[in-house]
Amino acid sequence: MGRIPGLCVAPLDPPVSRNILIATPKRTYKRPNVKAVISLLCEAVASQPPPLKRAELV
Repeated sequence: MGRIPGLCVAPLDPPVSRNILIATPKRTYKRPNVKAVISLLCEAVASQPPPLKRAELV
């Protein structure tokens, strides 16, 4: 995933994290469009750098 021109990412103190769940109606997770969205979400998560430890934020 590319960077967005003009977007600055700054660490938050305290750091913020979240859990994201994906819910689909029964048997729709096998549809190509649903699989594509799930794949893109997984790719976006995997491309993020690991969270900084508090000591690295100083």
